[in-house]
Amino acid sequence: MAEYRDAQARHSRHGYQADIVNDCEDTGKTFAIGGRLDAPTQQAIAGIPATAWKTYADCAVAETLHSMNETRKAFRLIVVKYRRQAELFADAPKYHVIVSNRVASTADTLICYRQRGETSENGIKELKIGFGMERMPCGQFAANAAFFSASASSSTTCSCCSSTPL
Repeated sequence: MAEYRDAQARHSRHGYQADIVNDCEDTGKTFAIGGRLDAPTQQAIAGIPATAWKTYADCAVAETLHSMNETRKAFRLIVVKYRRQAELFADAPKYHVIVSNRVASTADTLICYRQRGETSENGIKELKIGFGMERMPCGQFAANAAFFSASASSSTTCSCCSSTPL
């Protein structure tokens, strides 16, 4: 049986690790990973010229090259700058950074990054809301495990039936 490998990696900022970036580069995976606003990242942001920022309705976006001490290659540092409502009259914007090696446009890379948990999070939400899984029924592990197993099986059966034409 052939081994399946995902061609892309999307992580929150907890995946912002040199080992993950290096592994993606070594295995040919594209990645979009939320970064941390550590001192080197803030220095890179400060070095972005004012003319490089593309303004949207709710934010501004720019990018530059960046690397970590342990990464073997530089990567794109996409910076999203926005103001929170409480900071409308302050000069300190809030930044969110994404590191990537994707060759797609900045907008497409942001869209890809923002979809990182969409499928699994929606599945968990549907399981909890649709099958009464917001709370477990009692304080006994075995009973809760049986309840969870029955609810998960029901969810799987319903999703199979709804996607299969009769």
